[in-house]
Amino acid sequence: MILSLTVTALVLLKSWKKKIIVGFIGLLSYYILILTASRVSFGAYLVGTAFVFWFSNKRWWLIPFFVFSILGMVFSDDLGQRYAATFNLDLSFLSGKVILKKTEQAMAPTPTPSPLPIPTPKESKPSQTGPAPTLTPTPTPTPVFESESEAGSSGEPFEPTALAVGRSTDIRLKVEWPRAIRAFLKNPILGTGYSSISLATDNDYLRMFGEIGILGVLAFGAVIIEIARRMLFFSFNSNALKEERIFVIGVIGASIGYFLNATFIDVFEASKVAFFFWIMVGAALKVIDLRNNREK
Repeated sequence: MILSLTVTALVLLKSWKKKIIVGFIGLLSYYILILTASRVSFGAYLVGTAFVFWFSNKRWWLIPFFVFSILGMVFSDDLGQRYAATFNLDLSFLSGKVILKKTEQAMAPTPTPSPLPIPTPKESKPSQTGPAPTLTPTPTPTPVFESESEAGSSGEPFEPTALAVGRSTDIRLKVEWPRAIRAFLKNPILGTGYSSISLATDNDYLRMFGEIGILGVLAFGAVIIEIARRMLFFSFNSNALKEERIFVIGVIGASIGYFLNATFIDVFEASKVAFFFWIMVGAALKVIDLRNNREK
């Protein structure tokens, strides 16, 4: 959301000093987004920000924007490798990681033990020697097979990205999403109640169906549809000021990214993010309301 609003501010601001400050904040936000290594958040950022560029009549910014964003993703060890594992792409030549293939260690030949001479006791003197020493063969080293793993420049092993991506998908498909579906099937109309699904679902739409049922989803959807209708009509209103329209378009782009994030993240239950979303939407609706009052 911040990145979409940052682009909106860059379009609206006239002073180059202010643009440099806002651009620096946008670069920091983009760097933080890359560090999160979240695939759905990065995709939501691309869609939402591209929407702002397109409908703000800054379409010539789209090519540099996509080039810069994709290069940042590709050269990120975490985010790039996650996308590569998702779409079965080989990006190892762009990172500092070395994939160690499964190899078999060569075994050195085991030396054959040589028998030691046993002293023979003389007849005139009793034997002072103890029992004959037992020959202990040299243990044969067990071959060790190294499984395929990744090592960074420091040489410390860490979990392969493909394994982490597969586990993340399995947790959603086999544990979290079925739990929300079971909650929905218990009471399809009203759901099982707010916060009844205590653990994360990683899909806010399934969580809504499970907790508030069909009736609650329809009520919530009606609110969102009405907000979207007002914003879209205003963004294409030729009587509105350019600055007002671009601001509302920026809020729409940020909202698109927010709802895309909801497919894999419980964003409406994340209070800090949800508060900012509703404040942002409220500001856009107030701009629309003030404009409508002036026209009357």
